[in-house]
This record gives sequence, C-alpha cells and structure tokens, in this order.
Amino acid sequence: MERTQYKQEINMTEALMNRINELISHYPEDKRKSALLPVLHEVQDAHDNWLSFELQDKVAEILHIKPVEVYEVVSFYTMFNQKPIAKYMFEFCRT
Repeated sequence: MERTQYKQEINMTEALMNRINELISHYPEDKRKSALLPVLHEVQDAHDNWLSFELQDKVAEILHIKPVEVYEVVSFYTMFNQKPIAKYMFEFCRT
C-alpha cells in the first residue's frame, strides 16, 4: 500500500494517552514493546477503526520502538485496518 494514499488526523486525547500509559505500566520499562497489541487496539478504536501510517509512527514513538516494528504487526494481523473501513465489516474464513 502506498504510504500517502490515506490521511488521518492524529488525535491523541488526554484520555487516550492516560489509557495507553496505563497499559504500558503493566510491563517492565525495558519491555514496553510488549504493550504493542493492546495499545494498537486502543489507538485504532479511538481513530475511526483504522491506523494510518502517521498513527503507527506515533505508536512507535510512544513505545520507544522502531516504526517498522509497528508496521510488521499491523500488516500481519487482520484485526488492524490500514485504511478506512465501512461501518460494518464481514470476514470469512475459508479453512
């Protein structure tokens, strides 16, 4: 996916940052990356159910990890959306 195709306003509210910091606090300081999945869920829920590259960069900054580490996770799991989605989403498993 081209990096500039979809733009999204980054709105890291105080409530969202408090929730992120709470999630991070559950892990040792040197293991902040362990909070990546729950943080991504919180950020996606707060931003119209999708994660732009700019938001992924922001998550990397917050967790003190490389942006590529966030991109790898977001692109691997189908529960994270990299572009805007409709109100309802259907997924089918063919196995």
